[in-house]
Amino acid sequence: MSKSVYTVEMIETMTAQAPLNAEKCAALATEFGLGITSRSVIAKAKSAGIDYEVKAKPARKKAAVSKLDIVKAITKAVDADDGSLDGLLKAPASALSALLSNV
Repeated sequence: MSKSVYTVEMIETMTAQAPLNAEKCAALATEFGLGITSRSVIAKAKSAGIDYEVKAKPARKKAAVSKLDIVKAITKAVDADDGSLDGLLKAPASALSALLSNV
C-alpha cells in the first residue's frame, strides 16, 4: 500500500472549501503542486467524504423525426397503400423532408 501524498493540512483545506466542484478542485491542485491533478483532488475528496458537486450534464437533443415517420406522412399525403413506399426509407432524411413539403 502506498503512502498518500495528501497531508492533514491539505485535507483540512479541501474540507474548508466544501462543497467542492471542478473549478475549486483545479485551483486546489495548482495550490498543492507536487504533480497533483484536479482529478486526484476530486478522488481524494470523494474518498474522504467531502461534498463534491458534479457538473450538470448538457441537455439532450430533442428527438428528431425518424425517416419512417416521414415516409408514413408521404404515404398518407399521396394516398398510397401502407408499405407501398417503403423503398423510400433508403433515401436521405433531407430528401424525404423536401419531398413531403412539396407534396
